[in-house]
Amino acid sequence: MDKRLVTCNAVVVAKQLAPSILSQLWLVRNGLVREEELAQGCIFTPDVVQVVTKEYNLLALSNRIQFSPLRHGTRTGAMVQDHVGKIVSAMSDTPYTAVGLNMNWHVLPGTDSFAAAMERLAAPRGSSIFGAFDTPDARYGAYFSRDALGFRVKLDIKPINLANQKAGGETGPEGFQFGFNFEQKLQDAGAEAVTVILEQLSQWDAARRFCNETMALIES
Repeated sequence: MDKRLVTCNAVVVAKQLAPSILSQLWLVRNGLVREEELAQGCIFTPDVVQVVTKEYNLLALSNRIQFSPLRHGTRTGAMVQDHVGKIVSAMSDTPYTAVGLNMNWHVLPGTDSFAAAMERLAAPRGSSIFGAFDTPDARYGAYFSRDALGFRVKLDIKPINLANQKAGGETGPEGFQFGFNFEQKLQDAGAEAVTVILEQLSQWDAARRFCNETMALIES
């Protein structure tokens, strides 16, 4: 099977976050971006900040900060820790409620038929409901959840149509999306919450290894 990481991000959820703090000047002064790196599509308003660069996209709203690296290399974890850590620390009075890491993979069946691949990856064996959907046109997925790395880790597997970019976004071949969500709810406020967020952001590389090891369980 063809397996590839397609998107990933770090999210910090909050109440009453003030995006306006993340001005162009603040971002430059704090080393998150050089002025010449700001690309088309950047937005700076009191309620929404969107930063677009070749390395990452940053979105700040009243209820969240979302940092999306555009490259998945060995330095990605360090960049997440540095950039998101600086932002969270600068807004330490914000009532943060959760921190999460998300990593989404796409899987193509390869030599298997789609139905055979779906059976191997997500068949709800033993489910009384499965009999109602046991038809040639059936589509189904799977959900898993466990504690790991200080997070509640959730894996959602579902069939999707993969867009064919060369065809201008037309419907592509059928495949699967493996969506990994690492979430830590925050009970404390202020400096205590910031400390937990920084600790969990430092788990990026470990979370990536967790995903890699899980994906390696899928037969080629």
